[in-house]
Amino acid sequence: MGQVHSSGAVIVCAPHTSNVDYLLMLLVAATRGMKLSFLGKASLFKPPLGILMRATGGIPVDRSAANGLVGQMVEAFERDPNMNLAVPAEGTRSRAEAWKSGFYRIAESAQVPIT
Repeated sequence: MGQVHSSGAVIVCAPHTSNVDYLLMLLVAATRGMKLSFLGKASLFKPPLGILMRATGGIPVDRSAANGLVGQMVEAFERDPNMNLAVPAEGTRSRAEAWKSGFYRIAESAQVPIT
């Protein structure tokens, strides 16, 4: 992980290959004094797991929302301009040959740096 931003940033992370990844990511962030937010599909945020997901920085994503993922994340940055958002470059747990552009579109639309 790079520098902790005081004004918020999109942080491009290593590939997301298992459900344990987010726990390791949060542990590393905590050791560096960094509060990190991450994305998760909305169905993961139902009780009881949802309580833990939100408490650890999770942001539920409704894939069927009219404003789409980028719009939802722009709104999240408007609510918390100092948010540091971790986004896996591949955008999925499945192996991908190329990075997806979601992290770039979020950063560009929210006008925050990519780290």
